[in-house]
Amino acid sequence: MLVELHRSPQNLMDNIPYQFRTNNLMSENVQVQGGGIGLGGVLFVVFLVLKLIGVITWSWWWVTAPLWIPFVIIIAVVIVVAIGAGIAALTGR
Repeated sequence: MLVELHRSPQNLMDNIPYQFRTNNLMSENVQVQGGGIGLGGVLFVVFLVLKLIGVITWSWWWVTAPLWIPFVIIIAVVIVVAIGAGIAALTGR
C-alpha cells in the first residue's frame, strides 16, 4: 500500500469547494439576498395577535395597514413624479 506523504497545494485545493478557495472571502462579488419578514410583517403579526386576543378593537383596515401602506406610499410617489414630469414636459424644462 502506497502512502502519499506529500501532496502538492494544487491537489489539496481540488477537494475544497470553489467559493472557499480564496484566502479573502470578500474578494469575490457575493450577493446575499435577505428574505426576512421585515418591519411591516412584524407589525402586522403583532397587530393581528392583539386583535385576535381582544387587546385592541381597531378596524381590520388598521390591523392590515402595515401590509398595504408601503404600497400606497409608493403609488403616491409615482403619481407625484409623473405629474412633475408632465408639468416639466409641458413647460419645456
